[in-house]
Amino acid sequence: MTTPSHPAAAECQEAVRRLWDYLDAEVDPAQHAGITAHLQRCADCAAHFAFARQMLAVVRHRWPQVAVPQDLTARIRARLAEEGPRVA
Repeated sequence: MTTPSHPAAAECQEAVRRLWDYLDAEVDPAQHAGITAHLQRCADCAAHFAFARQMLAVVRHRWPQVAVPQDLTARIRARLAEEGPRVA
């Protein structure tokens, strides 16, 4: 059931599908505004995004100490795109 504090599952799926693009600032301004608005009213997605944001901060902090193949990001994004969003 959709309530003001819990948006429709389709809205959550779309937000999660755009998670990495949003965190990497690779969405257009309208998409960014829409996802930001969604996160303000959906505690579940906000927690998911907060965890991802924190994980990225740790990875970025440790990045100089880790040897990573140059195509790793592209391979990860391709794999995530194959699997699609997973929203409970």
